[in-house]
Amino acid sequence: MPKIEAFQKYTSEYDNWFVINRFAYLSEIEAVKKALSQTNGVIEIGIGSGIFC
Repeated sequence: MPKIEAFQKYTSEYDNWFVINRFAYLSEIEAVKKALSQTNGVIEIGIGSGIFC
C-alpha cells in the first residue's frame, strides 16, 4: 500500500470535517493566529488540505 493511499481515499471526509465542525475549525484558526504572532509569521502545522493557508 502506498503511503499516500489513505490520504487519497479519505480526502473528502477530511475536508468535510472542517465544514461539519465549523466552530472547532474557527477556534483552531484563532490558535494558529496567536501562535503566528509569536513567530516571524511562519509555522509548520503538518500535512493536510492546506485549509489553514
